[in-house]
Formats: sequence, structure tokens, C-alpha cells
Amino acid sequence: MRLLHKYLRSPFFNYSTAVLSLYEYLRKFHPSFSGPDLERKQVYSKIFPGKSYRDKTFRNLLHEFLGHIEHFMIQLQVRNDEYVSKKLLMEAQARRDLFPFFVQRNQELIRELEERPYRDIFIYRELTDLYEQFYFHPSTDKLEEGEKALR
Repeated sequence: MRLLHKYLRSPFFNYSTAVLSLYEYLRKFHPSFSGPDLERKQVYSKIFPGKSYRDKTFRNLLHEFLGHIEHFMIQLQVRNDEYVSKKLLMEAQARRDLFPFFVQRNQELIRELEERPYRDIFIYRELTDLYEQFYFHPSTDKLEEGEKALR
């Protein structure tokens, strides 16, 4: 819950004070999230004091709040999976035409996968994907002969 609070307070991820207010109100009810104070109109009056209840505004706020929670969960997943983090960085470098950095990261990931003591379908799928991304990158020289073109 603390990390989600930090995430929602960050202006990089969330610019809506209403979303942060909703989170701060709802966290009082964690973990059961039950009670009469969680009725829509009650929550709305705490988030938007002095304003009359508007269902569309409240539904939009809930939608935005749930979107932030989903993005937060993605951030946690990427943060905890080093391979995914490196691969996403490599793909970002490829999209931004940072070819030397892309090649370096691509080769690092290939080496990492090839050095694993076991080979399963995931490894072969990832290796195929990495070789394909390298080969079909617009800056890759496709006229080299032999194995050197793939390394």
C-alpha cells in the first residue's frame, strides 16, 4: 500500500488530485473495503466536498483510479523482472534509432539466454525474437555473409 501511495503522489505518474484523494479515503477501509461509508454518494462527497453527486464524474474517477492501479502493477512487475526490463529498454533503444545501444543490449540478452543451463520453449522463443529484432532493424547491415551478420 505504501508503494501505491508513493506512485499516486508522483506527478510523473498521476496529475489528478481527485485520484489521490480517492486513494487516501479508500485506504482507511483496507483490507475489508466494506461499510456504509463506501457508498458512492458518501465517497463522492469526501472527494468533492460541497458538490452534488454526479454519477458520470464518479465513474470516470473510478476508471482513472483503476487504470493507475493497473499501471502500478505493471511497474512492479517490470521492476521485479530484470530480463523484461532489459528487453523493454532494448526495444525503446531500437524505436529511438539508438542502434549502437540497441545492438549492445540485444547481444547482451542473447548471451544471457544462451548461458542459461536449461533450454525450454521460452528460451528458444526469446532467442528467435531477439535475432529477428536485430536482423530486421533498419540499420542492420544485411549484406554481410555468414554467421558474422547474426552476431
